[in-house]
Amino acid sequence: MAGKVGGGCQAAVAGRLCFLLKFEGMLKMNRFAGCLARTLLCLTALIGWARGSTADTVEVGSQVKVDGKIIRQADEGQAANVIVQLDPEISVAFPMSRVRRTTSSGDEELAWYQQELAKVGDDAELHYQLARACKGKGLNAQGDYHYRRAVAIDPRHSKARAALRFARDGLGLNAYEEQQRKRGLINAGGGWHVPDAWAAEQASEQATVESNRWIKELTKLKTLFYRKGRNSEDALAQIKAIDDPLATAAFVRAYKDSSQERAEPAAMRQLYLQKLADFRTPLAIKTLVEAGVYERDANLRDFALEALQKDGRASAVATYLPIIRSEKKKPSEVQAALRALRYFPDPELWREYVDALVTTHTEVRAPGPGFQVGKDASGAAGLGMGGNKPKVFKQQRQNSDALILLQEIAPDANFGYNKAQWRQYFVQRLNGSPSQLRRD
Repeated sequence: MAGKVGGGCQAAVAGRLCFLLKFEGMLKMNRFAGCLARTLLCLTALIGWARGSTADTVEVGSQVKVDGKIIRQADEGQAANVIVQLDPEISVAFPMSRVRRTTSSGDEELAWYQQELAKVGDDAELHYQLARACKGKGLNAQGDYHYRRAVAIDPRHSKARAALRFARDGLGLNAYEEQQRKRGLINAGGGWHVPDAWAAEQASEQATVESNRWIKELTKLKTLFYRKGRNSEDALAQIKAIDDPLATAAFVRAYKDSSQERAEPAAMRQLYLQKLADFRTPLAIKTLVEAGVYERDANLRDFALEALQKDGRASAVATYLPIIRSEKKKPSEVQAALRALRYFPDPELWREYVDALVTTHTEVRAPGPGFQVGKDASGAAGLGMGGNKPKVFKQQRQNSDALILLQEIAPDANFGYNKAQWRQYFVQRLNGSPSQLRRD
């Protein structure tokens, strides 16, 4: 009865297989059908191994192997194909354009396999040893089959289980792959991954590839533009037409390189900033924020800050506030940050503005030489010892941009650089009406 069921299953599988192969042109357009065909091919091959009737092998593509008996093989002409007989009633034809390799029963490895297959019987250890030998000869599919046969005969065969990466879980002894799939993982890229994480990683890798492609493309277009040849205007038009956010890194690099030794025209540099403002990616916003403080060209600096007013206000404020709070920053950096903050006045930041009216800056200077030689008024020489510790200097600076910010959020008050009076003023406003601190 079991033999009849097995034969019926094989016939059904082979029948589906023939149907799919018959409509081979459709398989090219239907990826799901193609995957199903591969599954059926592999299943048919496994059924053949289980019966021990392996004779000839046809490799279709890089992943599919079909075992049977090659009854015809024509390598030339319109009817170039290979016909494989799966059993006395079923034959399958493969076009030679799809066949990667054929292995006949006369080949050395297959002849050896047929000889050894007759010796194993139902002995788990012999199946295990045959599996190892198959792996060594490159017969990987046959090797996997005999590892599983060894475990099926003797579930406690530790070496066969280890070869198949079997492990124990709460339900008993299962294949490692089965356990991982039950956990919701997928096998890809040589390991097991959470599907969402794997998809995100693949998307990130693809984005990196596209980003690098845009870097090369923009460099090429810039070269054509600066050659001032007949393709110059067309290259500029192509640069202006780029609207892919994955080109962000390319324009960031172009902008930063444009301020180096070979500075580019201001109009071109503004085009780079305009593209970053259009893309609105995190990297684009970050670059605009940096330009709002460190760009030397005042017009470009203002352009970047105006772009941030539309999209990037929070990032700009979050970046500039730590600068005005730090004693380690240079006065010029604090001044630049306050100047940038004038584009984003916020009544709720009155404390920061008041603190920034007068800022303290710490400077550490290296010690002088250990020994100094000098002369007095009479011309006599002398030797003196200098300090060997760095000296710390602190200086205070009034910041007019902080005062302008305070007058922007409180136009009815002006206490100059008097921090105490400004604090008293805002405290009184808070006590009087909390809503007064935010104006429409």
